[in-house]
Amino acid sequence: MIESALMDNIHEELAKDTQLTQFNQKVHASGEAKWMVGEALQEEVPTPVISLSLMKRNASLTELPFSNQVLSAMRYNFGGHKEY
Repeated sequence: MIESALMDNIHEELAKDTQLTQFNQKVHASGEAKWMVGEALQEEVPTPVISLSLMKRNASLTELPFSNQVLSAMRYNFGGHKEY
């Protein structure tokens, strides 16, 4: 079985509130990933997972599915990233 700290974070937040009402459906980027992707592009270093996660966060600003609330909850539980 493969374990994941990020999946554990999601589980913890869902155990508190299955509807994740504390989280809205938009997932803002705090800036680190944007900086990292920019640097990686400059140095021609592939960062597909980080780049796609940044794109997903940017897309969430216009899309409104529940999966955005799950992602927001995971980021909050992982590093205290609050949505605004």
